[in-house]
Amino acid sequence: MAEGVQTKDVYFAPQGPKYKVFKGPRRIDVEVAIDQDDRKKASVKNLMQFRLYALKSGYTPAIELAWSNCYDASTWIACYKGQVKIGEGFSMPKNPELKDGALILTEEQFNNLQGKIFAREYLEKTGMSSFGGNNYLPKNKVLRHPVWRALAGNKKLLQQHVNAAFKKHNSEPAMGICLADESDVPTQQVFTFSIGYFYPRSSFLFNKNLDFDACMVGVRSDLEKKLKK
Repeated sequence: MAEGVQTKDVYFAPQGPKYKVFKGPRRIDVEVAIDQDDRKKASVKNLMQFRLYALKSGYTPAIELAWSNCYDASTWIACYKGQVKIGEGFSMPKNPELKDGALILTEEQFNNLQGKIFAREYLEKTGMSSFGGNNYLPKNKVLRHPVWRALAGNKKLLQQHVNAAFKKHNSEPAMGICLADESDVPTQQVFTFSIGYFYPRSSFLFNKNLDFDACMVGVRSDLEKKLKK
């Protein structure tokens, strides 16, 4: 196990497939621990499923763990010169160069990133704003939002999560998305599923420092297949 990384199994009552929560002082150490445990790093889509499975189980410890913590996803966002890319499979490099908590990329690295592409100006018009702004959205806008739809991967999952989140937190608007400030160099960050003490309404944030304080969910692919049956 990577140094300094704490883990916690997540069981759904009475017995069944499990996720595992990994927490450590640095993201790179948490990623190593997840790989060593033969799991994959949870994406935004996986985290939505994690929450829904916990609710379906009715098992209070699992529900609290899924809905009352902030989790960093493997889903990433990259920004440069008015262009925003969103994709899957972020891995922290061994010797990262960071700026304001974001990974600095070369222009070639940015251009080679494969993912959904959006114009920054367009996203700002959809309600995405800088951290600390009015980021929360009403339910109907969440369901139509191009980024939320891209993150969920399919309409059914998004609808299920939206219904659960708005009901659980009894608030509207909710489920906001913060758009990171653009830098003078290409940068890449991860989405953080933020919920709990500071952000009581289900919201994504992605402007935290990538080099420390990571909390992630590891998913075993064989168990994930069982959950889908």
